[in-house]
Amino acid sequence: MIELRNISKSYDKEILKEVNLIINKVSRVGIIGSSGEGKTTLIRIILGLEKPDFGEVIMDDLKMSAVFQEDRLIANLPAIDNIKIIDDSIQEKDIISHLNEVGIVDYDMRINKMSGGMKRRVAIVRAVICKSDIIILDEPIKGLDGQSRANTIEYINKYKGDRALVLVTHDEADLLDFQIEKILDLDKK
Repeated sequence: MIELRNISKSYDKEILKEVNLIINKVSRVGIIGSSGEGKTTLIRIILGLEKPDFGEVIMDDLKMSAVFQEDRLIANLPAIDNIKIIDDSIQEKDIISHLNEVGIVDYDMRINKMSGGMKRRVAIVRAVICKSDIIILDEPIKGLDGQSRANTIEYINKYKGDRALVLVTHDEADLLDFQIEKILDLDKK
């Protein structure tokens, strides 16, 4: 479980003000809001990459996997190696199967030769296939075309399993697609 208590964060202006949220083991949580409302900052706080100015994060000993908006893959490695570098216990045949499910068939292609949408799908497979308690996705389907978008949503819903899912989005339709049960709307803070 993760509990955020009265989380506040400012840069030049206040981004987050007294945010409270509980993420249980198998919950599907959506964090929604306009650009600049602190969605990404909040997940960076959850991941321990940033500290809040005020408030506290109470967390069980959890393993988290995440997909960020920006590319966090290793450019000169192929998709398979970008996944194995995170968890080398995953069988190559399983990685290939997962990549195929999201439409990546050239799994030996180096990341720096892939389109933005292909990179995004590799990052999603990496977050989903690795053993974690929580999957955090920051705008995971942004920029994907229709079929890639549908395949990726289906893939995430299929393999979420008994893990918590935290979806960050600006699009309310995504909340339905990912079967979100609890919503934190940062526009209404």
